[in-house]
Amino acid sequence: MKSLNEIPFGGGKPIPVLDAGLYPARLAEVIELGIQKGRVYMGEQKPPSLEYMLTFECLDEFLENDKGEPDETKPRFFSLRFVPKNISSIRATSTIVYKALDPEYAFGGDFTKLVDTPCVIELVRNKGEAGKPDKNYISSVLPMRAKEKLKAKPLVNPAIIFDFYNFDPDVFKSLKPWQQTVIKEALDWNGREVLAPVDGEPQVDKPKDEEEEAW
Repeated sequence: MKSLNEIPFGGGKPIPVLDAGLYPARLAEVIELGIQKGRVYMGEQKPPSLEYMLTFECLDEFLENDKGEPDETKPRFFSLRFVPKNISSIRATSTIVYKALDPEYAFGGDFTKLVDTPCVIELVRNKGEAGKPDKNYISSVLPMRAKEKLKAKPLVNPAIIFDFYNFDPDVFKSLKPWQQTVIKEALDWNGREVLAPVDGEPQVDKPKDEEEEAW
């Protein structure tokens, strides 16, 4: 007899793809992913790098209940992964996103201080390949106007901050299974809960004069 883990998972009701456009949101999760394998960019294999993942909770888009009505206890969320660069790298995704969330640079480049910040995310809709459904992706993060912030709804789900190098098993278990999988793919995971660097935090790439690529 197969265990329940061996029975194929058929998934639930397909989640509708949203139209491309601007959506009010709040920063809900700041997740440090550890040292991830480098991606191929324009045919070039990038070296392994520290990565962050930010998850944004939509304020006015929700999953539907069994009656086809918006369930305001289940907001839509979208995540953005990137390689953090020094704040001096003005074209880096990390810098652009940070300055959208903290235009006054009040928190010195610390994303963990920006959890629950209202903002606007721009979603694009990419065509699925080989019969796969279309998908939404965050193309940019924009500041929200002050008067709109005053009306912004609060987060529905608890905010999460996961520090890879100060591992908290309870926080790790609170992450979604696919997020846990990504974190376990870190090159410095090594089958243990975490392998902290010998010299403390891993070194973030130094700023470059040339244009930075966006992930």
